[in-house]
Order: sequence, then C-alpha cells, then structure tokens
Amino acid sequence: MFSIDLKKYNLIFTIFYAGILTAIVSLSLTLINAGTDHFYVVSWLRSWLIAFVIVFTCSFFLPSIVRKSLNKVAVIKE
Repeated sequence: MFSIDLKKYNLIFTIFYAGILTAIVSLSLTLINAGTDHFYVVSWLRSWLIAFVIVFTCSFFLPSIVRKSLNKVAVIKE
C-alpha cells in the first residue's frame, strides 16, 4: 500500500473506471455487431480506444455540469 493525495487518487480511479467500463461495453458491442466468427481484436481495440478517450474526457466535465443542473431541481435532505 502507498498513500497518495485525493487529487491523484481521483485521477487514477477515473482512468481505471473509464478503462474497465469502456472495455466491457466496446467488447460487448463488437461481439454483437461482428459476431464471434468475425471478431478481430484490432477492431475491438480501436473501438475501445475511441470510447476510452471520449469517456475519460467527459468524466472531467460532466459531473460538475450534472451536479449544477441537479442542484437547480433537487435539494439534499439532511
């Protein structure tokens, strides 16, 4: 175990989360669209890389936008 600050922890978490999530989704969609007979690892990796870049980028901007929008319509009950 090693200790890191919260900012680095959040970045590492986001990288792993986006990587795992996009790998599962892109693999599933590639298998559904191409089938197991015509599955190519290169096409899956290309799809995964595109999805990872999009999700990783959005994961920095969307939470604050969603939080601000949600705060306009809902109040946290304490």
